[in-house]
Amino acid sequence: MSIDRVRSLLFAPGSDERKLHGSLAAGADAVIWDLEDGVAPAEKAAARSRVASLLVGDAPPPTLRLVRINGHGTAEQAADVEALAGLRFDGIVLPKATTEAVSALELGDIPLLALVESAAGLRDATELATSGRVDALLFGALDLAAELRLEPLPDAQELLSYRAQLVLSSALGGLAGPFDSPSVHIHDTDALHDDCRRARGLGFRGKACIHPAQVPVVHAAFAPTAAEIAWAREVVDAFEAAEASGAGVALAAGQMIDRPVVDRARRLLGDAERSSG
Repeated sequence: MSIDRVRSLLFAPGSDERKLHGSLAAGADAVIWDLEDGVAPAEKAAARSRVASLLVGDAPPPTLRLVRINGHGTAEQAADVEALAGLRFDGIVLPKATTEAVSALELGDIPLLALVESAAGLRDATELATSGRVDALLFGALDLAAELRLEPLPDAQELLSYRAQLVLSSALGGLAGPFDSPSVHIHDTDALHDDCRRARGLGFRGKACIHPAQVPVVHAAFAPTAAEIAWAREVVDAFEAAEASGAGVALAAGQMIDRPVVDRARRLLGDAERSSG
């Protein structure tokens, strides 16, 4: 699997060996083994060693393995980079990502997910997405909300414009949609599903998770519904038939169908294939 096909990213703290192993069996498309916020300062060295040891030897599992390193300019990040050098894994997650932080990171051509969770990161989001160095943007709602002193509103309306900004930046950079921030809803599956559907409606491609129980909910919410799939197939079939007869538009599902509508229909069918694969 490549980053482009990922819907779910499951965080696991590098200081907890049981959770590291368990994350690989949770069914997530990718795991993020965390060396940053999820690890106490006194545990950083041990977590680094533990994660590095799990990246040695055996053939990689079908789940992608990403590592969230520590922040730009810290001694901990330098130690993380040194420990990971030469190891086989699938990507780096860079916290508090900015143009400066990405430019200073030297990890060869390994895929990079930029975690946008600060005002400076939002300022640089389009530059990050268009840099050619970043493979995807990941939204960090909690840190951003704290920095901007946002107050919770119904349906997370206080974060709407910032989420939309990341979607726009991703599109300008030719990237697939960004990944949404983890939800605090672990056992309330309805609330988590609603979070995911709102993010999907905004143009996000998937969502980070903080508990294995969230993974199947994320997968279901980011998959097209049966009604959407049926609509998409009708649209594509009608347009291809019209095209074969020399027409540039078609009628399907009671509406006029032109190229942008067909593009959305084909994207839905691609999402359905990804979700079933």
